[in-house]
Amino acid sequence: DYPAMNPLTLHLAFLADDVAALRENLLAAGAAPEGDVMKTPEGDELAMVRAPGGLAIQLMKRGNPII
Repeated sequence: DYPAMNPLTLHLAFLADDVAALRENLLAAGAAPEGDVMKTPEGDELAMVRAPGGLAIQLMKRGNPII
């Protein structure tokens, strides 16, 4: 039952320069929010949304970029 699963269990993840702005654009295009924009203790910023078909999508900006 994928729609009932925690979105962190199976999702696509994308890096974003501005997580909040991209989240708002996706919500305006029909995505559903899965919580608010969050900041981790490590300084990462992330948000989860579900695409209209139900696919979970994670948006992330790393506090300390790997690359």
